[in-house]
Amino acid sequence: MDRIEFIGAQGAGKSTVFRHLLRQRSPRDRWLTPGEARIRVAQRLRRRDLPTPWRRGLCRALRWNLLPLKREAVAGWLLQPSAPAVFDGLPPWARALMDLQLACLAGNGPAASAAAPPRESDVPWIATGDGLLKAKAISYSLEALLEMATLEFFRLDAPVVYADGGLLANQLGLSAAALEELTQGDRRHPLLPRGVVHCRLAADELIRRRKERIARGQGQFTERTLPDDALRASCRSMSRQVEHKAEILRTFGVPVLALAMADDPEENARRTLAFIRDLSA
Repeated sequence: MDRIEFIGAQGAGKSTVFRHLLRQRSPRDRWLTPGEARIRVAQRLRRRDLPTPWRRGLCRALRWNLLPLKREAVAGWLLQPSAPAVFDGLPPWARALMDLQLACLAGNGPAASAAAPPRESDVPWIATGDGLLKAKAISYSLEALLEMATLEFFRLDAPVVYADGGLLANQLGLSAAALEELTQGDRRHPLLPRGVVHCRLAADELIRRRKERIARGQGQFTERTLPDDALRASCRSMSRQVEHKAEILRTFGVPVLALAMADDPEENARRTLAFIRDLSA
């Protein structure tokens, strides 16, 4: 399954560009959102994948477009019984990725090593913070990994575009060296996305936007009580980490589209759509 991921600091405007992108999409575009991908997979479930009459009835309703609301939630519920088989079928690289996350949570991962200055290839693209932030990042990354494994398990035949929550969005401890080891030098490895949309925003503008979001009550609970200096440091650190991530992916041959998020969102969406179409051709 090919996937294209947006990367960018929280508050940079990824979701805004993605909304414009969805409005510009045409019927000839094969790519799906993650929710659409789950629905397509759930619509194709066979009787043996649906252990109860209730699930079989909901699957038929989903297949016949009789559910105008909650379609993504119903699709997720229908896929739940397959979770053990999906987990048992995880490839070795996926299990190694999970082990890396858990090692970082325990404080034993590469991000926790401070005995000597790390080599550039060993610098992870997400710096570990306190235990709560690490646990949150790992929760998101494992959820993304299992979702991708589910779509692979059911052989989804269309590219998926992630505005947020992609497989590489919250991986702790994942550096160039770790990525090289996990992929074994395979530039078409499933861990690597087909392409990346890099949403770039100057740190000062990011700080302003994050403050506006917090004032509207839209910021994450972990940042609402941060002192101003701490919020500024967080934004600058996040901007550096995203730049580092994009540079690592370029060295692995992943096409990267850089968007200046201060530009018009409609124009950024047009550029993104052309990029996705080129990758999907």
